Amino acid sequence: MPAGPALEKLVRTWQAGLGRARGRAASLSLLAVVLCAAHVARVGTGPARAAAAASIAIVLGVLCVSWWRERRRFADTRRLLRTVLRRTDRDLCDRSLRAFNLVERTARDQTLGSSSLAQLHFERVLARAQPGLVAAAAARHARTWRRLALGFALCGLLAVAVGPRRLFEGLDVLVARRGVAPVPLRWLDHARISSQAPHYLRQGESALYQGFANQQPSGSVLSVRGMPRHAERQLVLSDGEREVPFVSDGAGGVVARWTLKDTARLRVAARFGDVLIPEPDTLQVSAALDRAPRIELEGAPRTLQLKDVERIELRFVARDDHGLSQVDLVLRSGNREERRVLAKLNDEGSVYRGGHALDVRDPFLRRVFLPVVVSIEARDNDAVDGPKWGKSATFSLMPPALGEPEATRYATLERALQAVLGLLSAQLGPLPEKDAKQRAAARKLVREQRARTLESVRTALSAGTGLPLPSGLRAFVAGQVRLLERPRPAVPAVRNTEEVLLAMDAALRGLAVRDARSVAKRLAEVADEAADGAKQARETERQEAGVQRLDAAVLALGASAAQLLQLGALGHDLGNVARADLGRVKRARERGDLLHAELAARHMAERLRRPNPSFGARGTSHAGGVEAGAGGGSAPSDEASQADQRFNQLASELEELASEHAGGVGQVEKALEEAERAADLAGLRDEAKERADAIRRAANGLPQLGAEPGSAQGSAALGREHAASMAQGLEQLDLAAAVERGRDSLAALNAAESAGASAMDWVDRDAVRAAKGVLQEQLAWAERQLNAARQSAAARARDTLNQASGQEQELARRAGNLAGRGEGEAALPEEALRNLEHAERSMQEAARELQSGNGERGLELQREAQRLLEEASSGRTDRDEQEPSGEQQRGQRDVGGDLGRDGDVPDKANSEDAEAFRRRVLEGLAKGKDGRLSPAIKRYAEGLLR
Repeated sequence: MPAGPALEKLVRTWQAGLGRARGRAASLSLLAVVLCAAHVARVGTGPARAAAAASIAIVLGVLCVSWWRERRRFADTRRLLRTVLRRTDRDLCDRSLRAFNLVERTARDQTLGSSSLAQLHFERVLARAQPGLVAAAAARHARTWRRLALGFALCGLLAVAVGPRRLFEGLDVLVARRGVAPVPLRWLDHARISSQAPHYLRQGESALYQGFANQQPSGSVLSVRGMPRHAERQLVLSDGEREVPFVSDGAGGVVARWTLKDTARLRVAARFGDVLIPEPDTLQVSAALDRAPRIELEGAPRTLQLKDVERIELRFVARDDHGLSQVDLVLRSGNREERRVLAKLNDEGSVYRGGHALDVRDPFLRRVFLPVVVSIEARDNDAVDGPKWGKSATFSLMPPALGEPEATRYATLERALQAVLGLLSAQLGPLPEKDAKQRAAARKLVREQRARTLESVRTALSAGTGLPLPSGLRAFVAGQVRLLERPRPAVPAVRNTEEVLLAMDAALRGLAVRDARSVAKRLAEVADEAADGAKQARETERQEAGVQRLDAAVLALGASAAQLLQLGALGHDLGNVARADLGRVKRARERGDLLHAELAARHMAERLRRPNPSFGARGTSHAGGVEAGAGGGSAPSDEASQADQRFNQLASELEELASEHAGGVGQVEKALEEAERAADLAGLRDEAKERADAIRRAANGLPQLGAEPGSAQGSAALGREHAASMAQGLEQLDLAAAVERGRDSLAALNAAESAGASAMDWVDRDAVRAAKGVLQEQLAWAERQLNAARQSAAARARDTLNQASGQEQELARRAGNLAGRGEGEAALPEEALRNLEHAERSMQEAARELQSGNGERGLELQREAQRLLEEASSGRTDRDEQEPSGEQQRGQRDVGGDLGRDGDVPDKANSEDAEAFRRRVLEGLAKGKDGRLSPAIKRYAEGLLR
């Protein structure tokens, strides 16, 4: 129903009196709630932010509802009348409501009366309202809203007074998304960013700048320093995933240190609970990772056949972007791996050039049957992520089949045996009795065949035929060569050749038996490798690797079994056994039946570990009659030749003789030492000390060490050193050492005096002569005292020396007997015979010296005889040299690889090295003398100095 003029006037009067007080109160209430909610939201936790947002939402909702209700109130006449008139005139308000009801009824029902009259009546009733009273009521209502607005304004002012920036921070936190506020703020003044590379890189500190691309080594520590703009803010350095708090730097500022692991975008931020407010600037830093070393191996990759090379030269260059700490030689074969340190570096060099020679007789290479992969690996000095290894390209070494060296050696010896057989055939040929030219041609043919035979046998003795002969067998064959070269006068040439042929045949068959057993046992290891590969492929997830192991081992088994077949009768037997079992393994492998392939390989390994003939008695084999039991491969007693057995018996007796003689030498040494210790030299102590002081005073005028060895100054300095050693020996009453050093000192001073003087090599000859005079006097005294002490010691040990003389004479007789037997069928090599004869003479002379009481001379001759006996002893034919054990192999290596065996005495031209070498030798000689070989070692070392 349209409002009349009186109602509109009434509304205008009310609104004019109320004014804007209600709207201001609503606005101020919303502002106050927002400001207070900002303080709550600044806490940053989820509940705080939720409470702040909820409070703002509630107030805003209340205001919206109030606005909606107010609009409905002014749209509804009854509510409007109650709101405006009830506050001024309640009776007029009731009459107005009744008049308005009448207007509504007449509008709905015309029978109740005229709607125009009803509307006119309603207007007249409203016209009675007094505008002044309405305006006064509206003013009173406006004052209430103004008071509320003032209260809200005071609350807002209080929130602002607490901290204007806190309000902005709180609002920023309130509208944050995913833990990051949308509006960045500045938190640090005078920010400085620096980077310190890891310590192992040995780099200084560098500055970084925001807004630019920065690159630093991985592991660098980034330091962000600055002055905080606002106190009590929890500042952090963050990349969005992890953060580092700022701490006080002790100078009023703050600092945060960030360890760079990967490329990062860093921002300074303030943390408010779960929310970060970052700074607008970003620091972009990319991490330069420490790469693994790179190794260039000259000639790699390459594949070599071990049988075609003697040494593998490995030359390499290792490079790293920062520093190297270690370089290793790595040998891999199947599942076996061995690492050898070639160089330990100081982490400073980034390039290392080196080389290494790998000998084919290396213990690792001698025991492999699968291809060997050789590589050079280098480790860097990365202390951040841990050291990394770099690997070079590889050399692939293809080893010969197991038994191939033995088969080659056997074939070479067999050819030598055939050559001896050819010589015998030539000797057995008929000689024409009447035609002198034909007789001469026949003899020439025999001589030529003998020369070819000797050449063939010597080739078999050389080490270049695949595998060197054991020392005992080498000596035996060398003895047979001696018989071929110089037959025994009492034995016909044909018979001599027959005996040599039979002796070498017996030795060859014994060697074949031992080699067949050795190869069979090593072949058992290959069968175990095949079985392990089948088991790995069957039971583990590494099926492909297991099948590769199986196939590689099967290939090695086939090649090795073919070589085993060539090693005589026993080798032929065991080779056929291996080939039969290998066929079972292959058939199971082709069917994919890995279980039965493993079982067949296990059966082969167990059979080859018992390398006995398949048929016949345990003691002999059906093929060749060689012994197959545990005896070691000697021919049985019914062999056509017993030469090897006689040789072995002779070798055993020679070893026993050397052992007994060594015991006799030890008894004489002990007797003389005890007699010398029993001598009372205490009375000479004071006089010896005075003479030692005299020697030192005389030697003070001689030059110090440092001149070139061999020069006048160098010889004089050496004489001074020996003189000091002599003085020390006198003080300790070690007369033997004092005499020895005194003689050395005089020899050095004589050399200095006769070397001649030049402008560049000058020596004080008067000082040398004075020192020589003192040394000669003191040396003569020391020799007299030493001779007296030795005569006294010999007298005390006379009974023991007499007994030792008899024993030495008996041993000399046995040595002569062995030498005589060594010229017969059990022939010894020429050198061994010569050593035995010299040893016999030295022993006889030592016996005479011991009998006469000259213990020192007799002991010296005994030692010489012992050396000759040991050189004459070469071992038995049925005994092979054993490879060094693992402990011995490790003992032969130092930290840099294999221990060098080719050291040389420094040349005189290299004065520094020669001087250092001489010092080391002198220091070693100055140490106490212990052990049977100590005098010989000292003499050898002194010989190096001359």
